[in-house]
Amino acid sequence: MIEPTVIARLETVVATQPRKVCVFWGGERITYAELTARIDAYGARLQAAHGVRPGDRVGILLKNSPEFIYALYAVLKSGAIVVPINTFLKAPEIQHITDDCQLKCLVASADFDETMSKVKGVTVVPLGDLGQGAPASAPNWPPVAPTDLAVIIYTSGTTGKSKGAMLTHGNITSNVQ
Repeated sequence: MIEPTVIARLETVVATQPRKVCVFWGGERITYAELTARIDAYGARLQAAHGVRPGDRVGILLKNSPEFIYALYAVLKSGAIVVPINTFLKAPEIQHITDDCQLKCLVASADFDETMSKVKGVTVVPLGDLGQGAPASAPNWPPVAPTDLAVIIYTSGTTGKSKGAMLTHGNITSNVQ
């Protein structure tokens, strides 16, 4: 059976293979059960401390890492929309994206503190805040439909201002299949 969303697919795999390793990062091995626990912790903090709700747009400015996966799935499972930010962009380009799609907040690692200090009008969620201690409450995972918007990916903007390409949960599932 083809699951209607990548979230449903992840939940199926977690339920059937919780001890299977899904992320290899250096010497670290992360199982599906551990992945889910980290996604839940990130989601709980995004919802409780930063008010992330269904339909909100949440930027992610992180280098390739397991934390990117946790943040991405926490946003998707919250019913919010992921806006991945290219790590090579400069502050004016990031400013355009934050203004254009009206980000609720932006998850960023300390690697981007200098760049983000020049971006105005968006709440920056330090990556370290999402991975600290046990969350105060469990996340609220709303139902997510295949037709719900999942991701807005911005073009490179080589011929002008970058534009957001919108993908639904169904689009992503179709790509995965």
